Amino acid sequence: MPSIDDAINMLDSYAALLSLAIERTDVSAEAVTYLPTWRAVRCCLRGFDALQLASSGMSYAQSFTHPVVLNGRWFRPVDLLRQALEQLEDAARAVQRHQYSEETPSASRAALAGLADRVFHVEQDLRGLIGPAVAQLSFPHRQQA
Repeated sequence: MPSIDDAINMLDSYAALLSLAIERTDVSAEAVTYLPTWRAVRCCLRGFDALQLASSGMSYAQSFTHPVVLNGRWFRPVDLLRQALEQLEDAARAVQRHQYSEETPSASRAALAGLADRVFHVEQDLRGLIGPAVAQLSFPHRQQA
């Protein structure tokens, strides 16, 4: 299990990678008019936001399990981590569906090429590095889901 500081550093580093990939993705209205492209990018943005929220929660709590108040609600950082991993998994799936769909225009596919690679690797890396700690510290009913 990584230390709190190591986990926060990992989340911040991977969030920065994902942010850079999102920024470099050309999805302006003029460049991309295909709705599933916008949806895939929004999924990636939700994953990025979830990483930042999990990092903030862990920074405030300095623990995986001590509850912390964020945006007026109580959370356990481990639950925020689990949600971030789920959001990243959803984003990776959405981008993969987008990239491999025969209906996706080539311009849309090209616009998301870099983001598709990054979100997949961020999700896989964090699932391998932090996933076991999340599974170990989650409530038993959460592990079955």
